[in-house]
Amino acid sequence: MQKHNRVIHRLLLVYIIGALLAIGFVVTKLVRDEVKTSKYQAHYLSAISEQLSFKLAPGPSSSIRYPQYGPYDERLGYTLLPDVIERLEKSGFSISSQAAFSPMMDQLADYGLFTIYHEKTQAGLRITDKADQVVFNAVYPTYGYPNFQAIPPLVLNTLLFIENRELLNEENSTVNPAIEWDRLGFAGLQLMAHKLGATSALVVGLKDLQLSVDQVETQAGDDAFETAALVVQYAVTHGADFTHTAIVTGDNFPDALVAGSYLALDKGVLIFAVGGQPVPSLRSILDANLSDIRTLDFIALPGLARQIVRPPRPPPRP
Repeated sequence: MQKHNRVIHRLLLVYIIGALLAIGFVVTKLVRDEVKTSKYQAHYLSAISEQLSFKLAPGPSSSIRYPQYGPYDERLGYTLLPDVIERLEKSGFSISSQAAFSPMMDQLADYGLFTIYHEKTQAGLRITDKADQVVFNAVYPTYGYPNFQAIPPLVLNTLLFIENRELLNEENSTVNPAIEWDRLGFAGLQLMAHKLGATSALVVGLKDLQLSVDQVETQAGDDAFETAALVVQYAVTHGADFTHTAIVTGDNFPDALVAGSYLALDKGVLIFAVGGQPVPSLRSILDANLSDIRTLDFIALPGLARQIVRPPRPPPRP
C-alpha cells in the first residue's frame, strides 16, 4: 500500500513539473512573440482607441481637463487656461462651446493618462486687419518642419539612435516604439532591488563583470540645469574648451540632443537657455569664458542672438 502511494506521489509530482514546464514554455513564447510583434497590445489598444474621441458641444464642458504642468503645455499656455477663462468670465464673457470627451476618454483622463489631440509644433499670435492683411505675426518655435517627411534623415536618425536605436533596425517594424523592453526590464529590476534593499548585491554583480573601467564619476545637481553646469565644468577639465560654444534652447530638448552630438565633434561646450536667456548657473560660466570663444552658435534662439551679438563699433574718427 505504501509502495502504491509512493508511485502515485511520484506520478503526481511528474505531472505537476510537466504542467509547470508547459505553462512556462507557453508564457515564454507568448512574451517573446509580443515583444517582437506587439500583436496583443495592438489589438487591445486599438479597441480602446476606437472609443476615444471628442466633439465640440454648446456651452462649457463638464468633462474637459486642463493640464497643470509639463514643458509643452506651459510653453503653449495651456496650463494658464483656467485662470484666463475665469478672468474673462468676470469681465462678462462666456463660453459658447467647448470640447466634450467620450466616456472612455473621460475615464482614461481620470486615471491620469494624457488625452488625445493633434499637438501643434508651433504656436503664436497672428493679427490681421479687415482686408486680411497681416498686421502682426509671431510664432514659437520660430522655425519648424511642415511635416514628418521634411525632417532631414540625419536629424531623425540621430534622435532615434539616442532614444531607441532598435527602431533603426528594419526587422523591428512591428515593435511598439513607445516601449523599450530591455530598458523597462532593467528599470523594473532596479526598482525591485531598491525596494528589497538589494542595491549592494547589484553592485557586487556589476563588479563581477570584469569591466575595463578606470573610474566611475557622477555629476548630479538639484535640477537638470545645475547638472548641465556640472557637466560643462567636468568636460572643460577633461579636454573640452570654449573655443566653439553653442547656446541651445532648454525648452525644446530634441534641439539640445542634436546639438550635443554636433558640439562633440569639435570638443565644444553646450549652454542651455530657458525663456530666451541662459540659465544663471550656466550664464556665470559663459561670462567667465567669453574671451576664449571663437565660434558661437545659437540653435533655435534667434532672439538671444540679436541680444548678445552686437555689430562691431566703427573706428573713432581721426
